[in-house]
Amino acid sequence: MTTLVMAFPLMVAAPAHAGEPWVNRAEYRAVHAGHTMAHVHRVFDTKGQGELAGGMHAGHTRSYRMKVDGKRRCVSVTYVRKNGAWRLTSKSRPFRPYSYGSWACDL
Repeated sequence: MTTLVMAFPLMVAAPAHAGEPWVNRAEYRAVHAGHTMAHVHRVFDTKGQGELAGGMHAGHTRSYRMKVDGKRRCVSVTYVRKNGAWRLTSKSRPFRPYSYGSWACDL
């Protein structure tokens, strides 16, 4: 008796923007309330930029660059510290940068 074993190569898709810190629509839709900041950064493939708001326990908002139909946009994600981790509480819809001269969500 012969056993036939077939091996399938493991294929992992690279982010659509590999090497560029841009969030795409699929990545934006993939993160939800309750996800940790570390998880969001893995999905977005960037840490964005941000600062604490009102101290360590109040909240933390980070901005991430996004391209929508070839246009530069930003998204803001707000986190609250819960059970020892920063967790997503809300995210904005893509919006235009504050200033084209000095890009507010530029990394």
